Amino acid sequence: MVVGQVSAINADPNEQTLAVYTITPVPQYNSTNKYNDIALLKLTADIDFDYVNVDFVAYNELDNNLPAVVMGWGSTFDGGLESVNLHYGEVTLNLVTATSPCGSYAVNDNEFNLATMICASNDPAASTLAPVPDATISPLGSPCQYDEGSPLVQVMGDVPTVVGILSKTDASCSENSYGVYTRVSIFYSWLLNTAGPQPIRPTPAPTTVDPMETE
Repeated sequence: MVVGQVSAINADPNEQTLAVYTITPVPQYNSTNKYNDIALLKLTADIDFDYVNVDFVAYNELDNNLPAVVMGWGSTFDGGLESVNLHYGEVTLNLVTATSPCGSYAVNDNEFNLATMICASNDPAASTLAPVPDATISPLGSPCQYDEGSPLVQVMGDVPTVVGILSKTDASCSENSYGVYTRVSIFYSWLLNTAGPQPIRPTPAPTTVDPMETE
């Protein structure tokens, strides 16, 4: 596994390559309808975090009032190959109810689960939970082929926080297609019991001033 990478062509100064020791999917994963689509990777060595270029994955429940961004290495057009550069784009959280589907995914036991999934797109006809901000934080985007497993991120305070993981999309790579994301917060207990608590970002030491320098 590679961390700290933004280009698959050029070596990134903060890039780290680590071997995967084990892959642990959540026991309730359903490969047919992609329910509970989440897994943990255990590495053979620790990641060297600098909390700027390489940071741990903070996760939390989504905030309906914040914009969200999806990022990944998927294709940039239908039928294309994986990208050589990391791409990102803003998506809109969509209101899904028992009678309002996520694009072509009906709310039922086989396609969309309200408790464990998040719906997002940039379909202007979709009812959204979050208003479109006056100035978007990034260009509008949409996941495409090979983007499965990519994070849905919101900035909470000053911490980029993963609220979802792309599980499936209902159509093409157009901005109006719908993406279904695993709701990460639902699996908090499993994540805690399997991998332990989230790391704590160190607090910078207070800057001390030599009194002699102020005279």
